[in-house]
This record gives sequence, C-alpha cells and structure tokens, in this order.
Amino acid sequence: MTNERAEKTTDLIIDFLKDIGIPVTFEKLPDPGFLPGIFVQEGGLIINRDELLYPGDILHEAGHLAVMPPQTRMQANGNVGDDGGEEMAALAWSYAAACAIGLSPDIVFHEFGYKGNGPWLSKHFQNGGTIGVPLLAVFEMTSPHIPRLQQPDTSIDEAAAFPSMLQWLRTIPDLSEETSLPTHRAQQASFI
Repeated sequence: MTNERAEKTTDLIIDFLKDIGIPVTFEKLPDPGFLPGIFVQEGGLIINRDELLYPGDILHEAGHLAVMPPQTRMQANGNVGDDGGEEMAALAWSYAAACAIGLSPDIVFHEFGYKGNGPWLSKHFQNGGTIGVPLLAVFEMTSPHIPRLQQPDTSIDEAAAFPSMLQWLRTIPDLSEETSLPTHRAQQASFI
C-alpha cells in the first residue's frame, strides 16, 4: 500500500470511528501498544501515524473496544485482547466495519497479521463465515443470518443481518453480571 493510499485509508477509518463514538487522538504513544502505532487508553485510541504499519489494525483494536461492556470500555488501557470471546467478536466487528466503510477486508486481515492467518480470515468472512458473529448477536449488535428452513420467521430483520450492524458499540453489560437474561435475549441465544 502506498503512503498516500495508507493515509487515505487511515483517514476513512478514523472518520468512521469518530462517527460511531470511539475517541481517536494523534500523538506520541505513552507506551508501546500491542500493534505498532496504536495504543488503547481510557476507551479510546491513540495513534502515532509515524509508527503505524497497517491501517486495518486500527479497526481491529477499535473492535476490541466496541465489543466490550460499556463499563469496561471506558477503563480499557493497553493490551485489550486477552478475552477469547471478545477477540472473536472483534474479528467479526472489524470485518463488518470494513464493509461499512467500503474497504477491502484484506485491509484488516492483511498477510502480516493474525499469526499469518489474515488472508484466511478475509476469505472466511467473505464466504459467509461466522466466527464471532453469534457473540455480536448476543451483544445485540447484529442479527445473524439464519437460513429460512420451512417457515419464514418474520422476527429476524434480514436488513440487519451480519455484516450489517444494529449498533456499533455494545450497550449491554457483562452477561456474567446479570442475574437472568431478558426473554428476547434468551430467545435470540437459542438459535445461535
């Protein structure tokens, strides 16, 4: 990717993140981040353009913030990728975000990321793969695409089916902190 193209891609991503409510600032990083040129601080991203290697990495780090419970997001600092479920949800979220912005999934899932599995992940999602999508549905951020078998289910909004999103930031609390799931969440979880 040329420098000019990388700058334009970075700007598109930053505009999208600001529009959905993820704060982004540009400055020297307070500490090295998990990915070069990006640092998570207090629920937002600090970007150092001089250190940033791959603009798509911004979407993945933002995905971690987006899928966190709101009370956790605002306190997030440093490495935020230690929860396996949220990692999978962040993968799906970053694919959906790339689609919404109009970027190739290869921008996010590049050949140097994901322990060399970036191209596989890109193809996975482009071919209808669902890694992380059930969690996004449980978080009420999207609706999974569910093939209609014999009778149509009008309760599923096809327009909101992944990779479309109902909301870009998780608003429900950590499920482990709830005493019981509301009825609609329990019904939704039953078909995932």
